Amino acid sequence: MAVTVLSSLPSRVISVVSSGTQSVFAIPSTDITPAIFSAGNVVLTIKKNGTLLTLTTHYTLTPAGFITMVTPCVVGDVIDAQRATESDSLLTTWPSVNGLTETHLKKDSYQWLYLIQELTDAITASIQYVISSAGAIVWDFLSHRGINCLDPVGAQDVATKNYVDTLVTAEAALRTAGDASTLASAKAYSDALVSGALVATTGYSVLHGSLAVTPGDTVVTFPITFDFGLIILQGIPQAPVTDYSHTAGTATITFTSAVPAGCTLVTYILFNAP
Repeated sequence: MAVTVLSSLPSRVISVVSSGTQSVFAIPSTDITPAIFSAGNVVLTIKKNGTLLTLTTHYTLTPAGFITMVTPCVVGDVIDAQRATESDSLLTTWPSVNGLTETHLKKDSYQWLYLIQELTDAITASIQYVISSAGAIVWDFLSHRGINCLDPVGAQDVATKNYVDTLVTAEAALRTAGDASTLASAKAYSDALVSGALVATTGYSVLHGSLAVTPGDTVVTFPITFDFGLIILQGIPQAPVTDYSHTAGTATITFTSAVPAGCTLVTYILFNAP
């Protein structure tokens, strides 16, 4: 059997069973005995996997300062032992000089020492590191948000919401501008063909138009056979060979990837040699 200590603080010890079974766990360090602190002045809370346990019912405390579980813990169980000291009032009422004892001094000193320890531990425990199901140590923010963070610099830095939102917005703007530019260029080229400007100078016969397609299609048949053409899908010109295959003199093309969802129209400009 083995226990891994995840956090060992003066007022808090968090342990996880890493193999076998375990019944005995360490508690937060304390030199105080019931003779010095009355009942309730120091409270020890024990949690198993986040559930508060009850003294005697679920565990006992040994004179040597250990927790002994009534039911042994198994692999993966996490035991969280935390100490809390009276903070609303002083525990020592100083007597006259003749009645001052070592007990008075200890009680007063321990109260302040422990309160400082517990405050420090509470700050430290605002976030915790825990062992994930995969066995890795990860940070647990305990359902808190992290705020006032800088933008990431390194490859493994955490990114803030604003940083991601800004990138997404910029990417969307670039895509919109690129689509608009592509569509404008394709339209200008198409308009030139339809007007006969290119036909007149090249001697090629040209057919321009649109054809209904169904998402998932890979084969599209055009109204005429053609030698080569400009095929436009979702506003994006398709590259011969890379995006589709076609044999000159036939009316059919085969897309490398199926027509994407949401696409119902293919625009084309088909050429035949003179």
